[in-house]
Amino acid sequence: MIKTLITAIFAFTCLVTNAHENQHTISGSISLETTEALIAIAKGTSNLTLIFEKSPGSDSFAGLILEDFRALFKGKKIRTYARGYCLSTCSFAFLMGEQPTLMRPSSWMSPTYLLIHPIMKASNYEIIRNKTDQILSEIASKNESKISKEFLNNIYIARNLKGGIYIFRTPITNSETNEKSYVQLCTGLEVRVPFSCKSLPNITPESLGIHVE
Repeated sequence: MIKTLITAIFAFTCLVTNAHENQHTISGSISLETTEALIAIAKGTSNLTLIFEKSPGSDSFAGLILEDFRALFKGKKIRTYARGYCLSTCSFAFLMGEQPTLMRPSSWMSPTYLLIHPIMKASNYEIIRNKTDQILSEIASKNESKISKEFLNNIYIARNLKGGIYIFRTPITNSETNEKSYVQLCTGLEVRVPFSCKSLPNITPESLGIHVE
């Protein structure tokens, strides 16, 4: 389980469509091809549901991919769900959707959680601040969103790709304080990410406007 929590396993994107329900499951690494396919699908419908499942985000072109998601969600009511880990670009896209919902995991070995961190250059972890701020402002300004820009700015404590805000479907126990918490703030340099990071025990997914199944 710990390996699952702290290791992003990049894989080819799998986009599975349930035409009857207009439901699309995205698993693995998200690419420009993924978002291009979704935009094409969305042109023919106003009712779309996206399920992100065990996605480490994007392995490159995060800024362009997020611009595609912004275009996809603009003017449409697209519901989003997450099952298993949803990291980086995946978490941003998830939070852009309508009624974002954390689903029950398919296995206890792969708990459902988000990792939100700044858009970074993978080579040296340089933060691309302007683009990240644009995405954070968009998420915070959503009508139903209860996530403030002040809260989202906690992602800037990240020092590498393991750092940022972790949001869990069910609480975890902090290995340093024994506190139970749904939300952990990590630099990514802690001994046991995310278990030894800073806990925010008074915050739940629901208090952030995230639904839980």
